[in-house]
This record gives sequence, C-alpha cells and structure tokens, in this order.
Amino acid sequence: MVAFGLPELLLLATRAVFERTHERLAAQGVALRPAHGYTFQLLASTGGASGAEVAEHLGVTKQAASQLLDGLERAGFIARQPDPRNHRARLAVLTDQGWAAVRAATAVWAEVEAEAAQLLGPDRAQALRAALLQLAEAGGALTPPLRLRPVW
Repeated sequence: MVAFGLPELLLLATRAVFERTHERLAAQGVALRPAHGYTFQLLASTGGASGAEVAEHLGVTKQAASQLLDGLERAGFIARQPDPRNHRARLAVLTDQGWAAVRAATAVWAEVEAEAAQLLGPDRAQALRAALLQLAEAGGALTPPLRLRPVW
C-alpha cells in the first residue's frame, strides 16, 4: 500500500464522502455537482447572492459563475430577482426545489456522519471531529466569511 501524507488522506477522505453524498442524492433524483452544493451553501446562509459574490465564493470567474447559475436556474433550483442593494444587479435565490435539495443533502450528510461514527466508534469519531476542528481553526479556515468551496 502507498504511504500517504496527512494532506492526501484528508483529500481522499473528503472525496470519498462527497462521492457517497452525490451518489445518494442522485438516487433521490437530485443530481448535482460539488460546485452546486457550495453555491447552495452560500445562498442558504445569505438569503441570496449576486453572480459576482458566487464567483468570489467559488474562486471562479464571473463568467463561470454566471454559467453555473444559468444551469441551476434552468433546472429550477434557483431564481433570479432584483438585488435591493444594486438595482442593476440580480440576486440568485433558492427556489422551493433548491431548498428541498438543501434538506436532502443535509439528511445525507447526517447519514454519512453516522456511518463514520459507526465505522470508527463514537470516541474515535469525536476525536477525529475535534482534531479536524483544531486543524481548521489553526489554519484560519473558520474565520468569517467561511470559504466552503472546491479545491480547484
């Protein structure tokens, strides 16, 4: 077996969790990519965001964010409405279908976390959670605004 460093193991574990999550969501009829989930997290936590804000959040160009939002709008997950902060801009907001996807993802995350606790045992799972929290805090990752986005 190949020896992996901690960064590789964190990425591999994250990938496994994301793949399992997306497989389960797809089985429920919610076929999304990770970038969609990161976008939903932003919209759910802020109540809506402009294309520029989505681009900044995802670390992509405004054009890429616009294309992503166009696809989510065509699929019925988001709607665009006038931005009260800037009358020339439009806000992307979650629709009922988008909120249903958020609820489905939240339920799947809870299942995946429960499975990890079962695999590791409750004490090791709690120790892992505490260690990951400590690493995130030490790296400044928990300083607002949180940048939950893909590693491009």
